Amino acid sequence: MTHASGGANALWLTEWLTTVLDLRPGMRVLDLGCGRAASSIFLRSEFGVQVWATDRWFSASENIQRIRDAGIEDVEGPVPDHLREFWTQDLWCLHSAAWWRRHWERTHLVDIEVADTMPDGWHVWLDWQRTACPDNTAEIRTVEVDRGRYLGYVRLVGRRQAGVRLEDYCWPNTMRSAPVQYTRKPLLRTEL
Repeated sequence: MTHASGGANALWLTEWLTTVLDLRPGMRVLDLGCGRAASSIFLRSEFGVQVWATDRWFSASENIQRIRDAGIEDVEGPVPDHLREFWTQDLWCLHSAAWWRRHWERTHLVDIEVADTMPDGWHVWLDWQRTACPDNTAEIRTVEVDRGRYLGYVRLVGRRQAGVRLEDYCWPNTMRSAPVQYTRKPLLRTEL
């Protein structure tokens, strides 16, 4: 259970995702929301790809140790009544396949090859919760009641468009007003 994270079994989901990917040794993969890095470890060991993994809720230092040791419908508007007991602010990251497609396509950086939802993915989520966290009755009850209306699994495959230049800053700042190099200066004046 050292690799268990939220949702369902990460390896089941990663295996499903790889059915629509042509992964070859040396390719680079960004594993966003990698949880405890089980998916990253799987991709590296099974396909020989280079994986960059990150997750908001799990420690990068613990994940790197695991790696070393291994040698939903976008809810728009108010939260539906049946999800309220379970819902926390971090769940606003759950979106539909169509939402994720629109989100990435509007960057004009990638071409989306696949954006879909796992058929009956809520069953996978439920099976995993019953196995890994049987005492998590709030989540189990929520997934049972939802029956895949909002909660499930989405996969998205995109490839960077040819000729796209990735900028070294986060927002359009043609003036580059921030200093390029840090210069140490006191934060407070020493004289009035």
